[in-house]
Amino acid sequence: MKINRLNFVKFLKSLAVSGDFENNELVLDFSKGSLKVLSVSVGKHVAICGSMKDDFEAIGKIAIDNVSNFISLLNSISSDTVEITNVENKLILQSKEDKLQAKFTAKNMDYVINSISEDKFNQLLNKATTNSSTIANSIIAKIISYTNSVKADNIKLIVNKKEITVDVDNGEQSIEATFDLDKEVNKASIKLNTAVVTVLKLLEADSSVVMGINEDAPFLVKNISKNNYETTYLVALLKK
Repeated sequence: MKINRLNFVKFLKSLAVSGDFENNELVLDFSKGSLKVLSVSVGKHVAICGSMKDDFEAIGKIAIDNVSNFISLLNSISSDTVEITNVENKLILQSKEDKLQAKFTAKNMDYVINSISEDKFNQLLNKATTNSSTIANSIIAKIISYTNSVKADNIKLIVNKKEITVDVDNGEQSIEATFDLDKEVNKASIKLNTAVVTVLKLLEADSSVVMGINEDAPFLVKNISKNNYETTYLVALLKK
């Protein structure tokens, strides 16, 4: 199957949580015209579901045990498109323009440790979407900036009507800021660890972002890209 390499790499990067919450293992489920990926981070702090549309073929499920290496292999190809085939649990990447062929050995599905079923993810997602709103990318950039400045172990988010308040406090320094939302939501207050900042850094600057804040469900972040893919993150809450 021939796919857009550049968009495929962007999609994979949107799924690759790094640092203390990394999720190097990904299960790619190829069907005709679409790709779905489910993953969960080390420690199960973040669950991720991604979907992408392209000229995919139904070659089934393929496990990747080091997404960073796979992305590096794709980036070594200069052409915009790449042909991918699955031969005996090896992904064959070919570029006629580069006169190149590369191979990536997939992981045995039986040895995938960090995974989540689609049913379980959807069960959590249904609860997380009940109190959601789109949020401006400029607000996300400020949240990242504030947490980087204060360097707290956790962050509080409070929503009420058409406002969201961000509270970052490390005991010596603190920042509290309030921003407008595009629609009214129910009042809720949640506490998150720094996994949420790691997730926010994965979002594209020109994408559309939805946040869901509920006190009895994971924190929801949905990234809707202009490049034919969506990535949904569910971040576990901390006890208040």
